Amino acid sequence: QQAALIDAVSKNVLFSELAQAELDVIIGAMKKLEYTKGDDIIKQGEEGDLFYVVEDGACEIFVKGVGKVMDIGGFGSVRNFFGELALLYDAPRAATVTAAGPVVAWGLDRVTFKKILQDQTQKQRSLYKTFLEQVPVLQPLSVYEKLTIADAMAPKTFPAGENIINEGDEGFEFYIVESGEVICTKNLDGKETEVSDPLGPGDYFGELSLINNESRAASVKAVKDTTCLTIDRKTFKRLLGPLEGMLREHEELYSKYVEDAKTSS
Repeated sequence: QQAALIDAVSKNVLFSELAQAELDVIIGAMKKLEYTKGDDIIKQGEEGDLFYVVEDGACEIFVKGVGKVMDIGGFGSVRNFFGELALLYDAPRAATVTAAGPVVAWGLDRVTFKKILQDQTQKQRSLYKTFLEQVPVLQPLSVYEKLTIADAMAPKTFPAGENIINEGDEGFEFYIVESGEVICTKNLDGKETEVSDPLGPGDYFGELSLINNESRAASVKAVKDTTCLTIDRKTFKRLLGPLEGMLREHEELYSKYVEDAKTSS
């Protein structure tokens, strides 16, 4: 049980910068909670007293008047926590979170959460928002929309030489390069061929597979040690759907690179 909790906590972006002593306090304060399919774990409008980390299973987030807006936990999701906003801002729950099936979660009380995590959470949100303001394709979005994206993002790091996505795989995430450098490659006549300029901070990739509901058209490799901010498929479609026209500009550029690569080979 302790090992499962440590594993769930270690995957949580909010805990990534905490000292071991602070992690020990959090783990010691958490209580295990189990739910069955259809259980409302939190309800929109109610007062919040717990922050949740999902160890196993998947949850769905619903907002009145909008419907389902996000998945938490489960395969393909980059986020495994919820309930922080009500505790951060002493506000009612902004959404209802329902168990999509059997769920094992861990709850952290308001006092411990605010004592240890409040500064860390707000710092991360502010940092991501500042970064997103420098990403050209996101400029049409409002401040609120950028904050929503910032809240949905999860960082992932890749050492130099590692493939971040592989040609032919199913696409689950959209990536924005936070630091480092990547290159896109494609297998042309049995040879791995570069089909993009190097992509650096503020550049993005992985959008075409999600827009077109197709497998990955190319591989993307980290040229240097790289950190990317990721958004899962459903969140991408909900938050970035209005930008599809701008995102598709990459499709034309990518096609040109492929044609040029075929010609030169």
